[in-house]
Amino acid sequence: MAQLDQYSRNSATAISSLSFEESVMSSVRNNLQRIRELTVQGNNSTNSDADRNSIAQEIYQRLDELVALGNTRDAQGEYIFGGFKVDSPPFVALNGEITYQGDDGQ
Repeated sequence: MAQLDQYSRNSATAISSLSFEESVMSSVRNNLQRIRELTVQGNNSTNSDADRNSIAQEIYQRLDELVALGNTRDAQGEYIFGGFKVDSPPFVALNGEITYQGDDGQ
């Protein structure tokens, strides 16, 4: 009976973790979609310099949000997208570049 209870708890934990990760990925998808829309909008030749600057600023904000989402932690404080490297941020933005510092572990 105890083993069955443990399986049940493990299953509930896995479902909760997957639901949380799915929510984060949904936010990533929404940000990428918005960046795509802004890129298309920015390609319009009727945009003024102010329009293009505004679009660029929102794109930079969205990129910052993507880095933050990539560095999301779970309830135990572990980074969920770092592979086996769960104790340090997997994504680092420096000098306009975003690098992945996690590993390929699953």
